[in-house]
Amino acid sequence: MNNHSKRLIDQVLHALGRYEDGKVEEDELLLDIEGISSAIEEEGVHNLVSNLALRIDESRHLYDVEEGKVFLSSEIGEFKKAIQKVDS
Repeated sequence: MNNHSKRLIDQVLHALGRYEDGKVEEDELLLDIEGISSAIEEEGVHNLVSNLALRIDESRHLYDVEEGKVFLSSEIGEFKKAIQKVDS
């Protein structure tokens, strides 16, 4: 992963941390992730971040709010594992 992508992934992780700390809701998180995603040039990294944005959007549309939060928490964990593999 190049330096530009690493800096953008750091921003993604910061945004996820703000969500996990309860400082932002899913709507604001989605806007942050979509904005960062559009700046990522590496296709593999871009795909991971874009997929995360889709999962965030899906979580907002689940009928049960708590189920959406559990789903999103799981997806965030999967994203973090996947991004570590790409960065290795």
